[in-house]
Amino acid sequence: MLHSSFGTRLVVLVAFLTLVISIGMGALNLFSSWTELKRNAEQHLNNVARISAVRVMDRLEDMQKDAVLIASAPQTQAIVQAFASSFDGDPEDTGVAPQRVALEQLLIGVLQARSPYAQVRLISVSADARELARVDAGPSGPIVTPADRLQFKGEEAYMQPLLSEAPPTAGYLTRISMNRENGRVEADASAMLRYVLPLIGSDGRVAAAVVINAFAQDLFAATITELAAHTRVDVVSASGTYLTFAEGSGAPTLHLPDMPGYQGLDFLSVLPEQDGFALDEEAGYAVVTEELPGPAGPFFVRFIASEDRSALFEPLRQGLWQTVGATLIGCCLATAIAIAITSRHLRPLRKLSDHASAQNAPFQKMSFNYDKMDEIGSIARSVEALVNRIIEDAHHHQAVWHNCTEGLLTADGNGLIVQANPACEALFGYGEGELQGQALHGLLPVEDRERHAALVQSSNDEAPRRMAQDQIVHGLRADGRLVPLEIRISSFTNDARNFSLVVIRDISAEREQKAKLENAVEALHRSNAELDQFAYVASHDLRAPLRVIRNAGRWIEQDIGEDLDEETKENLALMRSRVDRMEKLLTDLLEHSRIGREKLDEQEITGAEMLDEIRDLIDAPDCFNITASETFCWATLPKLPLRTVLLNLVSNAVKHHHLAAGEVCIDLGWTEDGRARFSVLDDGPGIAPEFHDRIFGMFQTLRPRDEVEGSGMGLAFVSKIVAQAGGLVELHSKPGEGSCFTFTWPALNSLPGTDYSRKEKNDEQGLEREGAQGTYNLAAGR
Repeated sequence: MLHSSFGTRLVVLVAFLTLVISIGMGALNLFSSWTELKRNAEQHLNNVARISAVRVMDRLEDMQKDAVLIASAPQTQAIVQAFASSFDGDPEDTGVAPQRVALEQLLIGVLQARSPYAQVRLISVSADARELARVDAGPSGPIVTPADRLQFKGEEAYMQPLLSEAPPTAGYLTRISMNRENGRVEADASAMLRYVLPLIGSDGRVAAAVVINAFAQDLFAATITELAAHTRVDVVSASGTYLTFAEGSGAPTLHLPDMPGYQGLDFLSVLPEQDGFALDEEAGYAVVTEELPGPAGPFFVRFIASEDRSALFEPLRQGLWQTVGATLIGCCLATAIAIAITSRHLRPLRKLSDHASAQNAPFQKMSFNYDKMDEIGSIARSVEALVNRIIEDAHHHQAVWHNCTEGLLTADGNGLIVQANPACEALFGYGEGELQGQALHGLLPVEDRERHAALVQSSNDEAPRRMAQDQIVHGLRADGRLVPLEIRISSFTNDARNFSLVVIRDISAEREQKAKLENAVEALHRSNAELDQFAYVASHDLRAPLRVIRNAGRWIEQDIGEDLDEETKENLALMRSRVDRMEKLLTDLLEHSRIGREKLDEQEITGAEMLDEIRDLIDAPDCFNITASETFCWATLPKLPLRTVLLNLVSNAVKHHHLAAGEVCIDLGWTEDGRARFSVLDDGPGIAPEFHDRIFGMFQTLRPRDEVEGSGMGLAFVSKIVAQAGGLVELHSKPGEGSCFTFTWPALNSLPGTDYSRKEKNDEQGLEREGAQGTYNLAAGR
């Protein structure tokens, strides 16, 4: 059934893909066809609208030419000049009767040449706008209107612009309207389109006008022909008047706003404002706009060619049905081919599946024994390698689970134990499989179960979480005994089910080690307290006898005075010297013991300021030159304990110099790992290599103390302070070549606070060295 289902799905997939591809290609083809049809329709309708506009404009241009011909005739000019100068109301009294007859003949010729014309007139531009000459088109030919029947046209709309204060001087077309005779519209009146051409008199003003009346429908009847089925052309003016040309109609249909039953064009709202093409649900439209002269300036007429949408896209509808038929046929053929191919190629796969089902032994490697080098053989070998790798991973995970020394157990979302490893079962005193199915909180004392339930429920974080990190968690063994534990809980999901992994470690041994460590720390605190007590005794009690000895010597000198001989004076001076040496020795020993055990004051100074302080504290002879490099002077340095180190090094260089004058220089550089490297160079006698290690010990001097007064603790201070800071002191020196002491110092504020403060006072030299608490940030000096 599975094989059949797979084959069915494969066939359905092929059929579906074929259908999708066919639909996609059909849609693409239809879209291409629709685009092509739309482009063709746009081109066709634009041509129709443009050709219609050209033909209509040709007819209107003919009216303009005819009006210009009549206006430029000599007889017309003579009549206009005569009536402009001496008109008294009767055309027969002007003395231009011959010219009038000649003009009427000209008008007859125009009417005979232009069958759509209804009237051609010459009208005076006066208060009553009387006709000066008029010829009408009659049934059998042109009819000249006698002078006594000429009408007054001052009330007509087409004459009103010429009678205004600023009459137009150029010809213009008037809106189409029904013809009026003697101010009335007759029952059989026709729609007229008039062209009016003003004539300028000798005084420069409009004196008369040539007016040509044309039957609007007849004028445009022969202009637009051969329209295709479902195609029409509408000529629309801004006043709402429009002419409609349709297939098979000899003359256009006229629509005037004042006609009964007038209906406007509904599709005007979808048309573009400029020339172009538009398409709506009913039809496609192409618009061409032409400019015509009007009495108040040019106005625009729109030529709109339209065709029914169904006619435009009829080929598309036919193509759609052809595409649907081809798609169905293609899907049927593809399905049949897929069924045949699937049945043939799944036959080896069925055999492979049957062979795999027969090897159902758990956690044992399998072999399909399928030797063919086809796609099925490749699948068989891949599946065989995958399954065997999964089995190997399962063996590995099972070995880790059973051999892990930490307790491991898994629990489901209800807090029930799913599995526990042997270490966990041994930790709680249970046999194999006895923990499975029990509640997880049953491994905790009753009083702790409710407190730790919330921690177990909140273990859905991605990172493992330690349970009661700052508290002792006890587990409840099967025998009722409690055992201290460290518990870590993490969550995971398997088959859409939530589980918790609990890692349990017995910390009994750690608690014992912690107790021992706490005892050792307490002993260390006691030792430090005893050392502080010793320092106090050394600072006070051991100095008391020294003060007595110093005072006794001073009293002897005061009591005996001048009776003391030279030897006694030397002995008393030697005693005072030894007392001072012993007192300084106790002071240095006390300070040496305090290095690294007290907090420092955070204070920073520049290298230049530190150099000035070192010079003031040493009070070297004027012949000694103590200098520093620019790098050192510009650096920002921790005041203490760095000043103590440099002060001891510079003081030793001055104190142990073999000449009365000398040079001491302080320099600052940097190591490759970013640490500061200080150097103190002198031009003294130098130190033999065999003494390079010895001089850093306590109470060590290379010259007798009677020659150079000192406790021998200066370089011991330097070594211990630099070591506490994490640095290293080195000496580069040979006898007769001077000495160079270098030491490294951290370049970042990363050291714990340390008290290197010290205050030393030498009564004879007036030497005073002070320190304060500080931090270590040498980065600014780089």
